[in-house]
Amino acid sequence: MPTLPWMTRSDRRRWRSARTVADLGDLMALWLEGELGSRPGYQPRHGPDAETRPWTGVLPAANRAGYLTTGSQPGLSGQGADGKVWQQRAAVEGFIADRALLLTLIDEAQNAGIDVRLHSLPDTWGSNAITVTTRDGKPSTQFGTALSSDDLHFMWRGCAPEAVGAIAEACYVTVTDREYGLHTRLWEVLEKVVSRPAPVDHTAALLAPRPPRPAPPRASGSTEPRPLMAHELAGREECWRCGEPPVEGTHAWDDRGDFQLLSIHAFKCAAGHGWTNSTDGG
Repeated sequence: MPTLPWMTRSDRRRWRSARTVADLGDLMALWLEGELGSRPGYQPRHGPDAETRPWTGVLPAANRAGYLTTGSQPGLSGQGADGKVWQQRAAVEGFIADRALLLTLIDEAQNAGIDVRLHSLPDTWGSNAITVTTRDGKPSTQFGTALSSDDLHFMWRGCAPEAVGAIAEACYVTVTDREYGLHTRLWEVLEKVVSRPAPVDHTAALLAPRPPRPAPPRASGSTEPRPLMAHELAGREECWRCGEPPVEGTHAWDDRGDFQLLSIHAFKCAAGHGWTNSTDGG
């Protein structure tokens, strides 16, 4: 049975539901793993090329980590079916919106001798694309070619405008081996990037708004009762039972919260009767 030349309705709905680069990366990972039949900008109902399948472990992981890949190829060197000498360098191109992920990728790539190139969208000064495949020594395939707004909408036709807008605001990134031929350096770099904690973006951290500091806990004004001196007892109210003046007493502060500081006096007369008096603030 011939393959139908369009996406299934369920695939179209899933791609249409994406709103961010991260959403698109999750769907691209499913396509690379064979869980999704089609992807925008590619022949409907076809999966990755045979040469890409050995790397469908690291590529889905890279997409889920935030590197939305749109093209990739392994390195190789040899005679093709046309009798010409073909040479490829391992390469990946796509979009990254996560600044921390981009910093990690650049760091790991530099350590491994892998090139990372950023491209503007669109590149109004012409393409700074890099040749990744040659045929008898002549350029055959390039990654990182200049993309206009129309190009993006064509590549991601069927996706929501918010998703295309998110791609346009992301960094267009190519990662390439410096040498032609079968090497695994690039794939090892990607594996490290997706498994390594992202570096701290100190500039963003400094510029990010800081939450207000919590107010320090309020110190309590309550005190333990202290005995009253004789001069403090003089002139105090008399016992309401026998009418005798107090012969002993105590004073304490009772802090019950903001604007609720009570002054509490406790008295006792010679007959042993006790009574208290409290006032707000004194």
